[in-house]
Amino acid sequence: MILRPYGNGVVVDVDHTRIAVDTPAPVHGAKHIVTHAHMDHLGAARRVPALGTIGTAYLAAIRGATVCPVREFEHIAAGDVEIELVPAGHIPGSAQVCIHNGKTILITGDFKIEPDIIEMGADNPEADVLVLETTFASPDFVFPPRKELYRKLIAFVRSALDAGEFVVLFAYDIGKAQEITALLNTVGMIPIVTKQAHAANMALGLQDVPIGSPGWREHLEEHAPLVLPLRFSRALRELRLSLGGSIRTLRVSGWNPKFPLSSHADFRQTLSFVERISPELVVTYGDNALTAALELKRRGFEAIPLTKPVFL
Repeated sequence: MILRPYGNGVVVDVDHTRIAVDTPAPVHGAKHIVTHAHMDHLGAARRVPALGTIGTAYLAAIRGATVCPVREFEHIAAGDVEIELVPAGHIPGSAQVCIHNGKTILITGDFKIEPDIIEMGADNPEADVLVLETTFASPDFVFPPRKELYRKLIAFVRSALDAGEFVVLFAYDIGKAQEITALLNTVGMIPIVTKQAHAANMALGLQDVPIGSPGWREHLEEHAPLVLPLRFSRALRELRLSLGGSIRTLRVSGWNPKFPLSSHADFRQTLSFVERISPELVVTYGDNALTAALELKRRGFEAIPLTKPVFL
C-alpha cells in the first residue's frame, strides 16, 4: 500500500486499486471520494464523478459539484477493496473513509469528536492504519467547551440587540452557518443568511430569511442578526450607511482566538481520538502534521507525517 499527499487530500494505492480522497484535481485511474462539501474539498468532484454521503451530495449540489450519494456504513466495492463512509462530526454530511482490504485504513478527513447542536461527534471504528487530519493538532489550539461558546454567542447577540445595534456573525455558508442558525433558533431568533446558507438550512428544517427574499429588508430593520461569510466584511461600510446604525461583528471560527468555535478537533480532541482508535500506525496530514506525529510518538504511538509518499 502507498499513501500520497495531494493538496489537502490523500491518494491511496491498495493492490490494483487507487482511491483519491478530497483531492483538488482528478487523479488518473482513481475512485474519487469527497468527505464533505466545503469548497476546498470539492476540487476533483467539480470535474469527475465522486462518491460522498447523501448529505454531502445535497450540499455539494448547492456549490455546483456533482457527488454520487451513498449511505453511511454501506460497504461499496471498489476493485480489490471495500469502501465505507462513517460520520466525521465536522459539518452536516461529513464522513470519514474506511478502506477495507484485510486490514482497515481510516482516513478521517476534517473531523471533530465533540457533538454540536446539529452533529454528533465522529465515529471511532476499528482501524489498523489511521490517516489523521491535523488542522488544529497543536498545543496552541485548545478550545473551550462548545456549550460555553454557545452561551457567549447568545450573550453577544443579545447585548448588541439590547443596545440597538445590528449584529453580523461571520461564518461559512455551509457548515458553520447551519450551526449558528440552529443555535439562534433555540432562543427564538431568525437570522438573515445568504441564499447558499438558506438552501442548506432548508434541508435541516431551520428557520431563516434569505437575502433578497420578500420582506428581508423589513426583517433586517427589526435588528435580526445576520450570518454571512467573511467576504461580506468588505461591504460593512456600505452596510452601515444603508442601515443607519452601528454594527457589532464577530468572526465565528477556530482561527479566531477570541471566539474559537471550530468544526475541527482541537489538540486534546485529536489525541483522545487516536487513543480511542488505538491503531498500529498513525499517518498525519495537513497543518501541524509534524507536530502531531512527534506528540503521538512521545505518547507511545507509531506515527509519521505524510509529507511524501509512505510505503506500508
